[in-house]
Amino acid sequence: MADLGTKLNLARKALGWSKEQVAEFIGVDSITIDRYEKCVRFPQRRHLAKVNEFLRLSSASTSGIHPGVSSANIPHVIADQLEEKINLLSIKDRALVVRIVNRLLAEANPRHETYF
Repeated sequence: MADLGTKLNLARKALGWSKEQVAEFIGVDSITIDRYEKCVRFPQRRHLAKVNEFLRLSSASTSGIHPGVSSANIPHVIADQLEEKINLLSIKDRALVVRIVNRLLAEANPRHETYF
């Protein structure tokens, strides 16, 4: 299994991001990203959530999102791809997906309104 530095490096390259872009996303400087990638330094606890979020973005990228897509647009791109897949389902299956999503949203945020 790859270490965090290797994963970060591969994820950055898969997304086509510079160290500066990753640094801005995580909230550190590019020298720190270089140290993470070389396993000279491990992210501080306060930065780990953003590092993990970045690695998830990379996973989304290798799942079909174009590497040049900015991080701000990734949720929209994923939503568009999901919509395309859902539209291939039967009406019955689409209704099931909507019920599941609403149930998940309700569990994550009990005060949410139904989105569909």
